[in-house]
Amino acid sequence: MITLDFVKNKTYYVVGLGQSNTSAIKALKKSGADVRVWDDNVDSLKGYDDTIIRSPDKVPWSKIKAVVTAPGIPPSHDIIQTANEKNVNVICDIDLYAQSNPKSKIIGITGTNGKSTVTALTHHILNADGKAQMGGNIGVPVMDLKSRMDYTVLELSSYQLDRAPNLACDVACLLNITPDHLNWHGDMDHYVASKAKMFDGADTKIISIDDDYSKSIFEGHDHAKPLSIYAEDLPFGKHDFPKMKGPHNFQNCLAAYSICQALDIDHDVIIERIKSFEGLNHRQFLVKTINGIPYINDSKATNAEATKMALQSYNNIIWIAGGQAKDSGLEGIEDMLSSVQKAYLYGACADEFAAFLSVRGIEVQTCLTMDEAVIMAHEYAQDLRGEPSGSPTVLLSPAAASYDQYDNFEQRGDHFADRVLGLCDD
Repeated sequence: MITLDFVKNKTYYVVGLGQSNTSAIKALKKSGADVRVWDDNVDSLKGYDDTIIRSPDKVPWSKIKAVVTAPGIPPSHDIIQTANEKNVNVICDIDLYAQSNPKSKIIGITGTNGKSTVTALTHHILNADGKAQMGGNIGVPVMDLKSRMDYTVLELSSYQLDRAPNLACDVACLLNITPDHLNWHGDMDHYVASKAKMFDGADTKIISIDDDYSKSIFEGHDHAKPLSIYAEDLPFGKHDFPKMKGPHNFQNCLAAYSICQALDIDHDVIIERIKSFEGLNHRQFLVKTINGIPYINDSKATNAEATKMALQSYNNIIWIAGGQAKDSGLEGIEDMLSSVQKAYLYGACADEFAAFLSVRGIEVQTCLTMDEAVIMAHEYAQDLRGEPSGSPTVLLSPAAASYDQYDNFEQRGDHFADRVLGLCDD
């Protein structure tokens, strides 16, 4: 656990008692801080001593050094508004980690899509000799990391970056930006600005120039290194990475390569480690092949842009999608539908998605649940074996959030995988 020498005898108000802040509370207390806690969900307060639970109207604001928030608490929340009015800093656990002055090279990775895969792949490359760790928005909370490691690879969300003013990365990488999380940020300008904060104080800046939002950030930073899959001098040649298919994974590999090159890792080592990478669960992960038909778990695709990447990667797709639609729905996915043979749609947005796809010539079937969708998609796919067009691919790529039926995308993906593993091969 990280030691926070700078917090001793100071008072911190920790708001939102999920996994990351539970670890933050332990680190703060261990380091001698005076801690107050709150969560709008009263059940989350169970197990905490009444002496440290403080509702917003009972907080000793004049004593508070900083409010440490869970990532999901939006700027519009009353506590954030009050803190701003009283000139109290609002931070997250990433900022506490940054202030701890860790003895490690910090690699920060962000982007609307792909950041988890790039974080895991970069960690896989750097951890060849066991001297790298990863955390942040993936894996363990940062407060549970080690202070002394050669490399610390952090996946960073826009929420975290918005509240980590002391973060200074040795290498910072931005993959892409498309509209997302606008309910939290309020508008696109704030979302883009939050992503850009990662480059404040960064030594090496690797920034995509393949989308207009990222390119605008690149143009505002001197000496930044451009990240582009269209560059003329790409380092891969004809290398084949079996577990990293599709143009989006090409960008992911290029990003991880660029990061590791900036850290002076040898070219051949990087290539071999990419080849040995098994991929990341819930990100176009092969669950099982049944009679030659692959079943792919892409539950992490919580918006249309992420699903667009999946639809580019396979042919003859039997597509399972649905959940809680984002504001933009399936907008932007129109040009990727030629590979879809049929769509099975479930959950809160099933009818909305069905209307969008039907008028574009896609055969659809609406379902109430994932179970129903998996069974019907499986039967349809198996009936298509031996067709001249080739075997299909069953792809779960929801293009929507999971919260209508699941706690998170991991639970959704695990449910899909469990159902697929239970299907018969006959």
